[in-house]
Amino acid sequence: MENNKEIQDSCQSLQTVVSDSTIDLRTCKKGDVLISKFGLKLRYLKPTEEGSYYDHEVEYLQEGLGNGTRTHEGFVFRKNRRSDDEDIVEIIRM
Repeated sequence: MENNKEIQDSCQSLQTVVSDSTIDLRTCKKGDVLISKFGLKLRYLKPTEEGSYYDHEVEYLQEGLGNGTRTHEGFVFRKNRRSDDEDIVEIIRM
């Protein structure tokens, strides 16, 4: 029983960390550099058009990876997030 309590406490802590994201891509300007949690560099391009599923368009600076999208909080996915997602953890203002 105690192990279940520890697991629940750990899950609650993780949910708090994820929901308390300090990244807000709404503050970005075109050209700002974004750093993913695995150290990849991306460039902020623009907000997506209203009604799009994702909120912002970004460009990977590593050749061959192209463009991608992120939520306001810098996540790759709104739901069903994975540990290997290139979520944004830092914004470098240019």
